[in-house]
Amino acid sequence: MTKYYTGCHDWAQFYVAPYGWVFADLSFGGSAWREGDKERWNYYFGNLDIFRMPANSEIQKEFMPEKKWLRIDPIDNQRGEFEYEDHGLRFSQVNVSQELISMEDIEK
Repeated sequence: MTKYYTGCHDWAQFYVAPYGWVFADLSFGGSAWREGDKERWNYYFGNLDIFRMPANSEIQKEFMPEKKWLRIDPIDNQRGEFEYEDHGLRFSQVNVSQELISMEDIEK
C-alpha cells in the first residue's frame, strides 16, 4: 500500500468518550506509520478518509432492494455487489479496472 493507491483499504470504527464513534483508516494510517509520517498517521487515527463513499459507513447493512444471492463483500461493500435474477456473481466473474488520473498536493 502506498499513499498513491486508489483501491480498497481497511478501516475501523471505535468508541471514545465523550466523542462517540470515530473512525480510523488503518491502511492509510498504517502506511503513514511505516513511513514515519506522524502528522498523516494522527489524521487517519480518528478520521475517516475524506474520499470514502457514504455507502461504506454501515458495516454489514442490508441492501434495498434486498439481495437474493450471497454477498461478495459481506463487510463494508467497498467494491459493490452484482447479481442476476437467477444467480449471483463473484469478483472473479467481473472485469474491473481502476485508473489514477491525477493526484496533487493541496497547499495548506
